[in-house]
Amino acid sequence: MKKILFIMILLFGVIGFSAAGSYEAALIKRMEVLQKEVQAGLDSGVTAEMKNATFKLQKAWDEELNKVYKLIIAKASKSEKEKLLNTQRAWIKKKEKAASEAAKKFEGGTFESLIYSQTELKFTEKRTIELARLYDSMRK
Repeated sequence: MKKILFIMILLFGVIGFSAAGSYEAALIKRMEVLQKEVQAGLDSGVTAEMKNATFKLQKAWDEELNKVYKLIIAKASKSEKEKLLNTQRAWIKKKEKAASEAAKKFEGGTFESLIYSQTELKFTEKRTIELARLYDSMRK
């Protein structure tokens, strides 16, 4: 788990460096701060602490996703809005299905809800960054 999170932070750092001044870079910088704040909980090995840390990250990434989604909608044409809405609906279904499938492996165990949340978190992080890149491309 530590290695995965370290790689994610490193990757975000590289992405942020290459996209300096962009919405994406600012987003990643904001989220790196929170990641550092909750890292001890993620690494604790205590299920409750890991769940709390994951919940904080998931909530923050979801808020960021909603912010950038609204920014895109404000700039999009009617047809672009409709396409984005359909894409977002499909993404939500895909995220929920993947989280359910990942959690099934731990059904009935203490890690079931943690794995569900962590899978949702990964999907939300990725989608938020995709939307940030889309927004940056619309601003050019």
